[in-house]
Amino acid sequence: MLQLENVIEERIELTDEPMEPHTFDLLMQDGWRLLGNGFLRHNATFWQNRQVRTVPLRIRLENFYLSKSQRQVVRRNADLQIYFGQSLLDSERHDLFRRHTRRFTDNIPHTLDSFFHEAMFTLPVSGGELAVYFEDKLLACSYIHMGKSALNSTYAFFDPDYARRSLGIFTLLVEAMYALHTGRRFYYLGYAYNEPSQMDYKRNFHGLEAMNWETGLWEPMPRR
Repeated sequence: MLQLENVIEERIELTDEPMEPHTFDLLMQDGWRLLGNGFLRHNATFWQNRQVRTVPLRIRLENFYLSKSQRQVVRRNADLQIYFGQSLLDSERHDLFRRHTRRFTDNIPHTLDSFFHEAMFTLPVSGGELAVYFEDKLLACSYIHMGKSALNSTYAFFDPDYARRSLGIFTLLVEAMYALHTGRRFYYLGYAYNEPSQMDYKRNFHGLEAMNWETGLWEPMPRR
């Protein structure tokens, strides 16, 4: 199997002390992502039994606006209720996560707890949960953490039985609009790969930028 060169694989463990919001911004800017009890920074992973490059993504919010298809997604979900509050990992969310994992055939996530620190509402910076309901049924959850100028999409999952609603895109749009509403400059939405994959829905936003691993600079990325 062909192995990529110049592979980066780094980790920073969280402490029990909150991080300065500006420090969090700098980590996001350098391509780190929050996972479990630490930050990860890697430029390669395995996808469908081959090694691929990861592409960190963010939206420069001054250039963000909804496309025609995204406006349709918002209208399609106008009957949903959205609640922002303290992060929860209760049985309802664990059940939703298990349904969500049915979507995956590769890199299947195993437990919801592996994505979060036990004090995820306050560490490493202030965080919260966006819970999406239809009447009394939980359809989607997304978790965010907020620096001074950056809002990070830490993890999201949704009920695959409601595919028509495009809930993965919908929660990203809600988070981006929340980032705008709270005065952030950048919305970090994770990463995609340098090859087509199921992560490509993240590459269809106005204002999108990708980090260049060689220069460390963020460059405009065409929508797909």
